[in-house]
Amino acid sequence: MGKSNDLAERVPQHFRDARSDVRKRAMVRATGDIQTIVLSTDREALSVEYDLIKEHRPRYNIVYRDDKSYPYIKVTTNETYPRVEVTREHRLEDASYFGPYTDVTSMRRTLEALRDIFPYRSCAHDLPAGGDSDKYNTCLDYDIKQCEGPCVGLQSKAEYTEMIENLCRFLRGKYGPVRNYLKDEMERHAANKNFEAAAVYRDRLEALENMTKRSSFINSTSNADVLGLGTKEDVSAVVLFQIRENRIINRLEFPGQSGDIDDSQALQDFILTYYPAATSIPQVILLPTILPDSALVGEKLLETAGRRIKLKVPERGEKRKLVESAKRTAKLAAENEALARKRREGDVLLTVKEMLDLPWLPEIVEAYDVSTHQGKETVAAMVRFVNGEPDKAGYRRFKISRENSADDYRSLREALQRRYRRLTEEEEQFPSLVFVDGGPGQLGVGRAVMDNFNPQLPVVSLAKREEIIYVNKPENVYNLPEDSRALQFFQRLRDEAHRFAVSYHRDRRQMVISSGLREIKGIGEKRLKQLLKTFGSPARVRQASLEELITVKGITPEIARRIKKEG
Repeated sequence: MGKSNDLAERVPQHFRDARSDVRKRAMVRATGDIQTIVLSTDREALSVEYDLIKEHRPRYNIVYRDDKSYPYIKVTTNETYPRVEVTREHRLEDASYFGPYTDVTSMRRTLEALRDIFPYRSCAHDLPAGGDSDKYNTCLDYDIKQCEGPCVGLQSKAEYTEMIENLCRFLRGKYGPVRNYLKDEMERHAANKNFEAAAVYRDRLEALENMTKRSSFINSTSNADVLGLGTKEDVSAVVLFQIRENRIINRLEFPGQSGDIDDSQALQDFILTYYPAATSIPQVILLPTILPDSALVGEKLLETAGRRIKLKVPERGEKRKLVESAKRTAKLAAENEALARKRREGDVLLTVKEMLDLPWLPEIVEAYDVSTHQGKETVAAMVRFVNGEPDKAGYRRFKISRENSADDYRSLREALQRRYRRLTEEEEQFPSLVFVDGGPGQLGVGRAVMDNFNPQLPVVSLAKREEIIYVNKPENVYNLPEDSRALQFFQRLRDEAHRFAVSYHRDRRQMVISSGLREIKGIGEKRLKQLLKTFGSPARVRQASLEELITVKGITPEIARRIKKEG
């Protein structure tokens, strides 16, 4: 999904780039239809684009984990004595929210430390003002000084409210007012010779100082967010440093799937995904690069925050060092996420082995699919997965002979025999598992071929409608649940083999249709490509006028007349 002021230029650009870009080539081959929405302004287009991306999560856009999957700290606002809890829901009408927090362990440790400074209640009682000593008794939290007993009237509503307000200030990064409050209370109690209460506030003040000491001090930046982006293979990560009162108070990490876009567009995607749901937006956001639509992003942030947010790309000094640090951190985060995904893929292979009772891990899988149209230009395709990931260099295509092209089973048998006869003759390594798209019929073809070349090699098929897995024999049936990682692995194999087969079949049909043009004197490979690039298809080449044909590079008036006469 994307936007443009000139779709007539922007959309063909993807098709032109597909010749040199593997990801765009895959996107173009997977495209079945193009739909457009016409809007009045750039701002409307930007807003609709990101709403659609968040709703549909398209494969070829960069997608970060949904912020709603990360926890927030929630402070209720609809209760006399507000509660503090962790939630993954974000309903602004009933509470104040702080987050999201990507490091859940660190967030919970912070809450534990804050409870020593602000002993908020943890119970779910519906407390009236002044508590209810007849209905409730103090609990263990009161005995260990983790709560001051508002349930039985030992802490007034005003005292509790002030404590919660200071906790919220702390979560917003406003340490100064909280520090002053604790110090003033300590000195007030000491002046009144209430030394026990003064000692409590002294301990809370020390705990606050210890918490804030852990944050790095920044001289030149008081309140800002610093963004960095890193990529590794098909994984990207954005790291966000939150700076409040000259200190880095939080480091957030957002891994995602890398899209077919550059770093500046990826950062813009992140900003428009993250900040509408963020609970704290500073005056300044420091970036490593200029955004493609910085003015429009600024308008969107203004709409969200209710004030202007500055987007800056620092060129030198401490701010630039912060951005570089965020970039290095993001690069490391992307590398760690890529490694973790590889490990998860290893877990998937172990799951497949155990659930299907395979003799070994399916480390190398070759998957087959057949594509045809009314028995014409039938092709087969093989995709190869190594350790759970596509090995594009190992993909193979098979043009099926005319005598087998009208029969899917015979077409599949020909492809399998050609592949494994060659591996046998060249003494190449066989895969760990052979996968065929289809039901018991396709399974039988695969098993019969492998019995001749490698009888121990497992053969698996997946029936499309029922999503039932067959292993080696039709009676070995596995009806796995939809959320099974083993089923999802084979669905991924099936879909990739189908995509590759269909794209090859489309190419073959195009070649056949184009063959008539190639036979015209003066039309070689280069001129044919130029014609197809200009007009899009052989049919449109034939429909073009002489004047239109002559405008194509390399097409002379004489060749244009031949095309009109012989094409």
